[in-house]
Amino acid sequence: MNFKLIFHVVFMVAVIVSGAIACSGIVSWIMRDPVEDVLKLTLCGLVLVLISLTVVFLTRIRTEQERKAGRKEGFAIVAFSWIVATLIGAVPYVAVTGIYWYDAVFES
Repeated sequence: MNFKLIFHVVFMVAVIVSGAIACSGIVSWIMRDPVEDVLKLTLCGLVLVLISLTVVFLTRIRTEQERKAGRKEGFAIVAFSWIVATLIGAVPYVAVTGIYWYDAVFES
């Protein structure tokens, strides 16, 4: 199984989800939400984008052999992408509202 490819693709999805969280901070500012909430949302998104981009950079694909994916890799990419997206989506709930992490995972 090509774990490097799996991590690379899963964290590319994480970059997109994290970027959407950062954009929600901008929308929150437009809707005139409290500045503290706007900063928390934007900061959560930007920190998660930086972490995700770091993993994408560290797992970049350099050879043709690393680029090959089969059914197992495809299944793992989809499964782990959903899990990572759920966990990343829970971060703003914990940061902004202060709810417990397991409630935030359920909400996201």
